[in-house]
Amino acid sequence: MTDAPVPTGRRAWARPAIVDRKTSGGLVAAAVLLVVALLVLPAIAGSDWITTFTSVAIYSIAALGFGLLYGRVGMISLGQVALLSIGCWVGTRLAYATSIPFPLLLIVDGAIVMTIGVLVGLTAIRLSGLYLALITLMFAAATTVVLSVIDFPNGGGGFTGYDGATVHIPPIRRPSVATTDPAFFRYSMIVAILMFALVFFHIRGRPGRAWAAIRQSESAALAAGINTTFYKLWAFALS
Repeated sequence: MTDAPVPTGRRAWARPAIVDRKTSGGLVAAAVLLVVALLVLPAIAGSDWITTFTSVAIYSIAALGFGLLYGRVGMISLGQVALLSIGCWVGTRLAYATSIPFPLLLIVDGAIVMTIGVLVGLTAIRLSGLYLALITLMFAAATTVVLSVIDFPNGGGGFTGYDGATVHIPPIRRPSVATTDPAFFRYSMIVAILMFALVFFHIRGRPGRAWAAIRQSESAALAAGINTTFYKLWAFALS
């Protein structure tokens, strides 16, 4: 199946997107599945399955970032798991070191990882294909080495928050409205839904049409007046 042709010209690619009937049907089906996942699964699944479903919700966000970069922009990035690891490290450190509300903690954590993603994008913005994959793979390998040295925070002091003498690691703080496993699963699902909705509205809007144009032909996108550097960095930041 081939991609639909992308409109050319400044006004053409900036037209508002129309949600067609097929997309509307897919949204309705997704809404039904989400209602089942939020209301039915926690009631019938055991604790092990709840933990598994929570992990699925979390990793789906990382997969969403990769799908955005490769599927929409055509940029092959192998560093998504590295950014996920950095986000886990920063979130854990902030959870142990501060008492800020959990939603704010997620926003701060996301802003920090977004900044790192933009910095990675700045170094790789002019690369494509195999070269982009290699530079992001090098970033992932470097992240693995650094985290293996400093380890993840366990409630200790200092910048790393790691105390090698700690035997009983305190549990990582959860949001006050989601202290139990089923409630935390629902919380994770809601966060994942918000992230998917954010990406969906980007794709159906002006950034999505710019990314589609870049994916088909960066030269044609430049000729149409699209700032390819800006939209590539936007994609890295969002992913």
